[in-house]
Amino acid sequence: QPSQPTPSTKTEIRVGVDSDGWVTALNTYFKDHPIEGINVTAVNEGASGAADKITTDQAAMPDIQLTVDGEVTRNAASLADVGSKIEAKLEANAVARFVTATTVDDKAKYVPLGYDGMAFAYNKTMLAALGVDVSEINEKGLPTSVDTFEEIFALAQDWNANGYKQYKGNEILTAVSLVAGNSWSGYAYASAGGWKILSDKNNPTNAGFGSAEFKAGLEFIATAADSKVKVVSSGTEYSLAPSSALSQEQSADLLNNLTSPMALVGTWENVAGSTAVKEGDEIVFAAMPTWKGNQPGPFIKSKGFVINGYSANVAAAREVLDVLYSAELLQVMLDNTSMPAVLKNGAEFEVTLSDIQSSMINAFQYGYSEVNTAMPNNPSKKVMDAYYGISPENFYKKVWDEAAANTGDARGAWLDGIIKSINTAYEAKVAELNVAPAE
Repeated sequence: QPSQPTPSTKTEIRVGVDSDGWVTALNTYFKDHPIEGINVTAVNEGASGAADKITTDQAAMPDIQLTVDGEVTRNAASLADVGSKIEAKLEANAVARFVTATTVDDKAKYVPLGYDGMAFAYNKTMLAALGVDVSEINEKGLPTSVDTFEEIFALAQDWNANGYKQYKGNEILTAVSLVAGNSWSGYAYASAGGWKILSDKNNPTNAGFGSAEFKAGLEFIATAADSKVKVVSSGTEYSLAPSSALSQEQSADLLNNLTSPMALVGTWENVAGSTAVKEGDEIVFAAMPTWKGNQPGPFIKSKGFVINGYSANVAAAREVLDVLYSAELLQVMLDNTSMPAVLKNGAEFEVTLSDIQSSMINAFQYGYSEVNTAMPNNPSKKVMDAYYGISPENFYKKVWDEAAANTGDARGAWLDGIIKSINTAYEAKVAELNVAPAE
């Protein structure tokens, strides 16, 4: 009787990403380009909170997982090193700050792939139709007629005084969509006075709320309200929009509703598929306009791969990650997500960005990398957790809503009171989080 062939067993490696298009593209790639002895399957596991889920769910999570960089250090004990072969690739290709911020005990734990953040964008076609001169563009990509917030505020005041204009059937009641109603996005506007959160290297928990620069950022929000950069209408009456209208989703007014010519737009948004682009409008990404000579900047993070330290097949996961971290597979990401690639100048990988990704990546150079500093007494928590924990957007919204009642000589003392409340809440949150874990 002829002997039966020995059944072959392959090591199963799952790769978690955050879009169905990316899942399909990766599964197709690994079907057409199999790795000997390894069966690779991509799944949509999301990215935000993914590293935290590795710590809590352990082996139930994929062997390789897309995550946000800020989650890496606090979950470092649950993540395997990426290995020396990939470390060499990181040295040759990755933007160094995203690697060094996620390296623990001299071991790289994270492979940055794409930028995760918001960038300032404007509808050049709409601005021109509204009578704004877009013929001259400055070195940061902005029309010189609106490359400062002073000019944008003056534009809003002019509309309020002399009447609002129409664009494609919509009355344009917003000069620029602010997102002060969101703690992450709102940082961009709170930074308008030059404030850089947690920039005191000698005191890693000092958020800088007591600085003149932070107070100036609150003054910026108040001035935006004074200028009525966003109004609502009731018949023929126009009034300042409430702070509840300042959500992160304001980018929809730019991209799909066609009711605002300027806004912050996230890398997760489908710009290419937006109504504006489909209708032939030109969406351009650039630095945020300056205010009083200061350059505001949104937070910039990244998304990338980690290896699940609880995987039964870490060696095979490193082998798959070596294939994933290549120019060819990075191009697959670029073709199936909105994220621009995190590649340094002179990188060995050669990839092709879409026009939108190229435009967005140019704007990112004016952003601010979110701080990954751990709490001094509790490395499992970041100092940024205290910032988010106090819901700073509630204070930004308070400034917006109460600006009209606190003008002239009263404004400084009113802002000082808000800053005192922010400091009190923040210090209490730091004290709560900065407690050494029980032995």
